[in-house]
Amino acid sequence: MRQIKSLLVANRGEIACRIIQSASSAGIKTVAIYSDADHASRHINLADEAYRIGPAEPSQSYLHIDAIIKLAKELAVDAIHPGYGFLSENPTFALACEEASIIFVGPSAASMQALGNKSAARRLAIELGIPVRPGYEGDAQDDESFLVHAQRIGYPLMIKAAAGGGGRGMRAVEHPAQLLPALHAARAEAQSAFGHDQLLLEALVTKARHIEIQIIADRHGQVLSLYERDCSSQRRHQKVLEEAPATGLSDQVRQAMSKAAVRLAKAVAYQGAGTVEFLLAPDGSFSLLEMNTRLQVEHPVTEAITGIDIIALQLQVAEGQALGLRQEDIRIKGHAIEARLCAEDPDEQCLPQSGPLIDCRWPQLEAVRIDHGLLAGVDMPAHYDSMMAKVIAWGKDRSQARLRLQRALASIKMLGPITNRALLIDALDHAAFSHDHMHDIGWLERWMPSRQRAQPEQRWFFAAASCILHHLGVAHGELAGFQSTGRHLDGGSVIRQSLQLHAQRTDRGFGVDVRSAGRLAWLMRSDQDPQAPWHHVRLDDPQEGLYRLVIDNQRIDMLCIRRAGYWHIDTLGLSDSVKLGSPMGRSQASQQQGIRQLRSRMHGRVLGLAVKTGDFVEKGQLLLQIEAMKMQHHVDAPQAGRVLEIHIQDQQQVASGQHLLSIESKG
Repeated sequence: MRQIKSLLVANRGEIACRIIQSASSAGIKTVAIYSDADHASRHINLADEAYRIGPAEPSQSYLHIDAIIKLAKELAVDAIHPGYGFLSENPTFALACEEASIIFVGPSAASMQALGNKSAARRLAIELGIPVRPGYEGDAQDDESFLVHAQRIGYPLMIKAAAGGGGRGMRAVEHPAQLLPALHAARAEAQSAFGHDQLLLEALVTKARHIEIQIIADRHGQVLSLYERDCSSQRRHQKVLEEAPATGLSDQVRQAMSKAAVRLAKAVAYQGAGTVEFLLAPDGSFSLLEMNTRLQVEHPVTEAITGIDIIALQLQVAEGQALGLRQEDIRIKGHAIEARLCAEDPDEQCLPQSGPLIDCRWPQLEAVRIDHGLLAGVDMPAHYDSMMAKVIAWGKDRSQARLRLQRALASIKMLGPITNRALLIDALDHAAFSHDHMHDIGWLERWMPSRQRAQPEQRWFFAAASCILHHLGVAHGELAGFQSTGRHLDGGSVIRQSLQLHAQRTDRGFGVDVRSAGRLAWLMRSDQDPQAPWHHVRLDDPQEGLYRLVIDNQRIDMLCIRRAGYWHIDTLGLSDSVKLGSPMGRSQASQQQGIRQLRSRMHGRVLGLAVKTGDFVEKGQLLLQIEAMKMQHHVDAPQAGRVLEIHIQDQQQVASGQHLLSIESKG
């Protein structure tokens, strides 16, 4: 038994805030660390003390074991909580804490080595009689060995990074010809993300669900199941929506999964929080995916249905206390769903985004919890994961939880990087999700390509925004970009207003006809159709960037702030940046001349150029790769032609919207 009086949180963002809040509630002094990229982050303000740990690169800051241990010793902290990601599943870090007589809030290094490595966990599960899929987890890592074992397992199959997580180092392989390229890509990604390129193979189960069991274990041999979560809504093997409990799961399967998870943990004398993940096949059989020897991103949905603070239990176990709970004490109440709000563009293959968060207003709604680490005016760094916040809604049943979550997402007002918020709202409404247990791990990726892309010029909230711009322009004498059409209707002057959308979303412009209908009121229609009906728009008194519009009796709340010549607008779950000006921009003019200017769709680092000036390329040919938020992204040629100019070089950091190169059409 050793009481924790001071705790260093070796993490950042929303999970650092979450740990700090829970520890502070227990009367524990908290210490935050931060990189140069996080020097103004929220978790710094929440902690009692905060210290710079290094530059932005994770390897030199949040992954720098020696620097973290050195600081912890200097401050004489009692314990370190690693959160998730970074060093949370690193046995070397856990061992370094033990050697420094610092409590590591998590399992022992030995437990991590036995379960944290996917290959080792598979071997142990086989010994314990826990179901696993056919696969290969051997030490021979050469291409020939994988070819032989892939033939034995059969296709389709999945390549996984043994030391991985978060979908990194994973590749699905449908045919033998795809195996070697997928192996090489998975190795490179695993080495970059985890510093270890060991891989394994597993048979791929189609139409399966991803069900995981949350366990908590103390040092006295007690292991409890906090029951299951359904994490089947994924893209690129990364979770997007998670819920608890899993719908349509029989008590028999729930108990069988829980017992298998507890058996696996007991086999290695596990202590702390952990999650055992399974695939549930359509026939009701399940098999082990992996065990995450740490806290999970989605732990709040379990807390919501059980009323248990998992981080408080982690700290209690780390001190050596018994859990003080019995399995029969843990009851499921209601339903909870979590959405991961990420800085990524769902209309552009979920490419990660970064940059300044101009403003953010979180709703205060019943049974809704928002975990975040954001502060307005602070940059969303390109060096880390794209997740900005977690929005969790509880309800007496799944339907109520789903509707509450949709409302919460639509009520957030956020100006800054493009987010996946509209995608989340649409996904919650999709039949595959809204109908109980109809979804599987592939449903989201099957649906996303057919999802209707946001067409701003067809969305009345942008037209409504033009009225706000008109009002503010008149109020400030800034009428540039407004031209009178020379027409008059009912004595009111009709004004044509051309809006150029920010290139981050689209290069297209659109026009709106507007005429005054009284103080802070207008009649408005699209200028594309002379027969289009006029819509009545009224603007309520603005307050601190917030506007309330009434369009044909429909109320719309909008956040609208001007920065660097652009109006940044957010409403109805969508956001964008617009500016007054000609609908024709330089990029469009260049396209008309057969020249395509390629811009970066994200902040990141150029990994390698595959072309040089003067090269002829075919449509779809690889031009370069950009690494952003731990993922590698290809930039392919949008058309056949000749590379005219290259504006960047290998290993260069690029910003979203920055010119990369230009291609002249063959024609």
